Amino acid sequence: MSDEEAMNRLADRVAAGSSLSAAAKAIGVSKFRADYLWARIVARLREQAK
Repeated sequence: MSDEEAMNRLADRVAAGSSLSAAAKAIGVSKFRADYLWARIVARLREQAK
């Protein structure tokens, strides 16, 4: 799974109410990768908010 796909799936799970850890487990990535992907998501949102 590409980073882009994983970021979308992770964001969808968290938006639906899952914790980051639960979302990571559901999409089959480690907590460490989920943290990295989440940081990328947050960075993109900051850029869009400017």
